Amino acid sequence: MLLFVATIIGGLTSCPEPANRCNADSDCPINEACRLGSCAVVTGEGEGEGEGEGEGEGEGEGEGEGEGEGEGEGEGEGEGEGEGEGEGEGEGEGEGEGEGEGEGEGEGEGEGEGEGEPPPSPWEHWGRNEPNDWGADEDCMGIVIAIEDHDNVRGDWNDDPCGDTHPYACEVPSPAADPACTTAPVGTRLLAACTRDVDYVSARNYCAAYGGALARIDSPADNHELVDLLVDVMPGAIVQVWLGATDEVDEGVFRWVDGTRVPAPFSLWGLDQPNDLAPGEDCLAISLQSINGVEPGEWVDRSCATEAKPFVCDAPAQGGPNAPGCSEEMVGGRRRFVCTLAATQPVAEGTCGSEGGHLARIDSAAENLELLAALTGNAAIAVWLGGSDAEEEGVWRWPDGSIFEELP
Repeated sequence: MLLFVATIIGGLTSCPEPANRCNADSDCPINEACRLGSCAVVTGEGEGEGEGEGEGEGEGEGEGEGEGEGEGEGEGEGEGEGEGEGEGEGEGEGEGEGEGEGEGEGEGEGEGEGEGEPPPSPWEHWGRNEPNDWGADEDCMGIVIAIEDHDNVRGDWNDDPCGDTHPYACEVPSPAADPACTTAPVGTRLLAACTRDVDYVSARNYCAAYGGALARIDSPADNHELVDLLVDVMPGAIVQVWLGATDEVDEGVFRWVDGTRVPAPFSLWGLDQPNDLAPGEDCLAISLQSINGVEPGEWVDRSCATEAKPFVCDAPAQGGPNAPGCSEEMVGGRRRFVCTLAATQPVAEGTCGSEGGHLARIDSAAENLELLAALTGNAAIAVWLGGSDAEEEGVWRWPDGSIFEELP
């Protein structure tokens, strides 16, 4: 803005004419304009910055936008926008015939959603360049036990045609592999005492899944041994433990799982037991504490469906598989049968099924080494395990359907 300073001459006030006086822009030099009767350089300046930041999680993309306005000399306005990874642009205009550049200040943040990293794959131990589906028919998997097989070394996994014949390793469920169960001989049988609290039907189903049944007691000596086992393995607060008798079918007539009637040949009911005191008290449990006149080791009837208790299984015989040429090993806490007679993988799976199991699976380097040690002395090149991609090429599954390798 131009300032006019008044001077006093002889008592009269006068205003000098300002320099560069004009009536129109044409009266002014180039790059100047007529403003308030004088020529002046016109500029429009604004300042501003635009920044954008984008952040994404996983595989997502992020966008950010920022806007800002700024005013500078003259009457300039500026706007700034930024997108993506932080690029900003500002534009501004000044009134009159001048053009100015304006920059605005703005910040923007954006978030994108993505699937993230896939969960870690289950353990696998393929040999070099395996699986390679050589000949387009190698859909079954084994573990190499020879010192060297082409590019593979002892302990590597290899894919072979399912019709090739190899020895094989079965995996058979057993309560002995369950950390909640303690297996010990009682009399002439092997019993598994399991600390998991379940209702009677769940306990019965658990034992059946391992090829056994809820336990039966046939003598005072067996009853005494069982109580000693339960006292050792059960938490001190446990009051009762399920055994394998019920009168659900015929009220008042208790029978063991195999249909044998209690008390033949033995029973040890507590005081006033069984009393069917509440609806559904149709299942037998052995007491570990004195309560309501019932002493430790005596039997009571309890509600099958509404009470959860530990339980005892008659474990399946551990003397070994019925299939010829097979021996029993514990590998990775699981019961395994190693069978030396060569068979195709489908036949081997069928034999494992007849023993109540499947071809073996391996879930860690430690298990792989344990199984390899169990196979020491076997003269075969490889031993069948349970992996196969016969259902979907390149997608390797264990017999339970779980995927341990998915090739692109």
